[in-house]
Amino acid sequence: MIKMKVKKGTTSVSFNGDEYPVENGHVTVPPSAVEHLEAHGHTVPEEAGKHVDLSDDDNETETDDDTVDDDDAAELDPKTMTKDEMVTFLKARGVPVAAGLTKAELREMVVEALADAKE
Repeated sequence: MIKMKVKKGTTSVSFNGDEYPVENGHVTVPPSAVEHLEAHGHTVPEEAGKHVDLSDDDNETETDDDTVDDDDAAELDPKTMTKDEMVTFLKARGVPVAAGLTKAELREMVVEALADAKE
């Protein structure tokens, strides 16, 4: 789920027939609703990187230790990483991760981070 800031005066938003209540000027919606709601003037705050959706089916692999040190980075294969692993990897390197990024976009960011680490 993604937390969005709504326009002043909004008490709820609807998407695909579902209604989402507004609390303290924010609403939590599924990632598929973000583009639609942005078209109506609602926004995803900068700090929403903390709300990256990790609930999709692409996130099947679980790990006991989500930390990745530089020695392990050389062995990483972004094609086999889950969204959770990619977000953890990027955040550990200080790369900002915004809400709503797709697995493909995260993979691109990991590939760039790995290339930068090799330089």
